[in-house]
Amino acid sequence: MEFVLRGLPGFFASEPIANLFGVEYIEGSLVYVHPYGALMLTFGVMFFLASKEPEKYKFVIDMGILRYALALVSLVITIMMVGSLALFTWVHLVIDVILLVLFIVVRQQVAQPFLPIPASPTRSRCRSARSPCGASPGCIKVEVGIWLTRSY
Repeated sequence: MEFVLRGLPGFFASEPIANLFGVEYIEGSLVYVHPYGALMLTFGVMFFLASKEPEKYKFVIDMGILRYALALVSLVITIMMVGSLALFTWVHLVIDVILLVLFIVVRQQVAQPFLPIPASPTRSRCRSARSPCGASPGCIKVEVGIWLTRSY
């Protein structure tokens, strides 16, 4: 959707493309529309990759949620300012809502369970060969966050 409905028309924006979608053609806006089209083409490729392996591309899914949520907020602000929108914009609004819901559903499916952070350092005997305090029998092992572990 991102690739076809926004990327290609934006990247190749011209008067015939504007007429096809029923929007006003403003030649001076091409310096903004063409890079926007390139960005949407990039998003389209990223979203396609994320759809194949969502566990691997969680960050792309998060950026998809952010992208569609911000688009909805901007369209609501536009409706409040302008009062009405063209049919073309309403179609995009509906597509954005559907894609936002789909991204949220996928994100919940690939979410990892939360691992609690220990409240205080835990005493342990660091007898692992890889541990920096492997020789000392009473060292303190401090766990920070989920992934970082440091032994003293």
